[in-house]
Amino acid sequence: MDILPGLFEAVGLYSTSGGLGEHLRGLGVDCQNMSRQSAYNIVFLFMIVVNALIILNYYYGLLNRQPFNKLGWWLINVFTGAFIIYLIAFLGAYRDLVNRNYCEQLSFHSGDCMGFGLSAAIYSVLWSVLLSLFIKWKSICNKKIPF
Repeated sequence: MDILPGLFEAVGLYSTSGGLGEHLRGLGVDCQNMSRQSAYNIVFLFMIVVNALIILNYYYGLLNRQPFNKLGWWLINVFTGAFIIYLIAFLGAYRDLVNRNYCEQLSFHSGDCMGFGLSAAIYSVLWSVLLSLFIKWKSICNKKIPF
């Protein structure tokens, strides 16, 4: 089992075997092989980049000043990143569902797409917290946020 699918599927918010998980791994429309790009890789890459930009901006960019040195502002940044990642994950999977761009032997629905989006959002929050803990120390105003 690949690491990224295992991480996302470990949350358990969507169907994996014979469902959305197979589609996200890259199972082709012909149901024969993994001929498409893995959506897990794409969402993970977006998660790393988008949240890094948001957190770097908070600690070293435009938000590194008063009155943004409060926990509430940090939470707004973290959850903004999580919402963006949720939309990327959900809309990618949902677009394929609506356009029937998946193997017809698979069974998944819009709730699975929402579950995938929520799983991605959870990891987005975790990544933002970890990144914050590593890079906050040289920030001029925000080094004591989140704790």
